[in-house]
Amino acid sequence: MASTKDLSAKFNDLTGVPKILDILPLEIQLDIFKCLDYDQLTTLQQTNSQIFKLIKHFENKLARRNFSVLKIGSDPDAFSYSVPMIRYPITKMVSDFQPNKELKKKWEIALNNQIPMYFYLNEHDRNVYIIAESNTCFYRFDLFKWPTKINHLIFARHCFELLSHCHFDEIIFERIVFNPQLINLIFDDLPIKLNCNISRLLLNNIDYDNQALAVVKNNLVISKMLSFRFIWAAFTTLYEVDKYIFLNFLLNGGANNLPLASIYYIGSAIELHKEVIKFAETSTDCSKMVNSIEFQRLEWSMPKFSSRVKLIRQKEYIKSENQHIFLKYETSNVHNSNLVFYIFIWKEVKSETIHRFRIQKFLRAY
Repeated sequence: MASTKDLSAKFNDLTGVPKILDILPLEIQLDIFKCLDYDQLTTLQQTNSQIFKLIKHFENKLARRNFSVLKIGSDPDAFSYSVPMIRYPITKMVSDFQPNKELKKKWEIALNNQIPMYFYLNEHDRNVYIIAESNTCFYRFDLFKWPTKINHLIFARHCFELLSHCHFDEIIFERIVFNPQLINLIFDDLPIKLNCNISRLLLNNIDYDNQALAVVKNNLVISKMLSFRFIWAAFTTLYEVDKYIFLNFLLNGGANNLPLASIYYIGSAIELHKEVIKFAETSTDCSKMVNSIEFQRLEWSMPKFSSRVKLIRQKEYIKSENQHIFLKYETSNVHNSNLVFYIFIWKEVKSETIHRFRIQKFLRAY
């Protein structure tokens, strides 16, 4: 009898595969699926609805595809790849999902209201698509910018399900982000998560930022870092108001145990570190605060600390031929002395300003 490895090798040529599976016991089918990589599983899943359902049933036990990047692009983007492109249009969809009457009615209302699939920093972006890139190929998912049919939403759900079974080194939202309202509607408020090590956001205006932060909070699982950049031209005027939205995410966002939020920012218009320290020391609930918050490329004044703050380490070093100093402080929350915060500061010795700031949350054992 042929081994499962021999049988799985035959899946490079899918001719007759459904018939082979039909005559095998379920446990043998699972053994074969476990021998397949993600590409083979994805290709096999498109052969018919029965195999689609079977692979979906076992998906948590099967291979998860690793990609280097997930991003949203549009025709003006000059994507240049040295690896083959695999397009994934709606015509390739094999899905067993059909909305029930209640969900279908919600979808029809959304379609009539012309709810977009994406939010944009530039409304002139055309032919928007999702790119999932690896070292050997990249997939292009052509989701509809303005869904007009029930089938468009079924296709979007199918694509998000495929992406949720992958892992990405980076997920990047630079000018375009998914519409979190539509994602919730497509999945009928059931959580759908995309997994990554790092996510990068470019923020610019209140409406767009709210949508981007909602996607991060509700639809991403980030294992290492969330990185923010700002469009500087808008920062000094916009963030006098918008900073509270941004701070609310960092301090109260409950960002799924996000390990680190790193913010790249140039200037001194708004010194957010003072508000972060105040919150850490005085808030009655820090449970939803991002574990570690870092601001880089700064021109901020040295904070004036409360009496709770203690200097526990300092070290001088040379950078770009200038003398710098690293400072580490410790403080605690007034309502819970076991909730400790470490404050890290980097600055030039002779400078009145700091160029890097980090605060890290730590719960001390009782």
